Amino acid sequence: MIEISNFNYKEFECLWHCCCTSLIQRLTTRRGRKSDVETLGLLFIVLCVLKFAKIWDLMGEIFDKKRPTLKRLFSHADEILSIFLYQECVVNYHAKLSMRSLIKKKAQLKHFPFALYATDLIF
Repeated sequence: MIEISNFNYKEFECLWHCCCTSLIQRLTTRRGRKSDVETLGLLFIVLCVLKFAKIWDLMGEIFDKKRPTLKRLFSHADEILSIFLYQECVVNYHAKLSMRSLIKKKAQLKHFPFALYATDLIF
């Protein structure tokens, strides 16, 4: 799992428990043809595609899906996850953390004292 997605099992389970309700609700109540991919597998596909974004053919072979099908699955899951993760990780987190509280706690970033937070994202 680490080789293909940069997540170990515990991190993947934590992410799954955060967003499973949102994914399951949206994917099982939509109209039209249902996918044969379960929601847990769809989350894994999204993480793998994010790591190897330009290699759709390789991802299609790994997950036994044709490129258009894989792109459609990814874009639908991405639409659901981006709304959920923005709400959970940005809006809700911002309500708990403010510049005023960082200044009071003297917890500002050393080289960037006016930055609210910093991220390190590697795929």
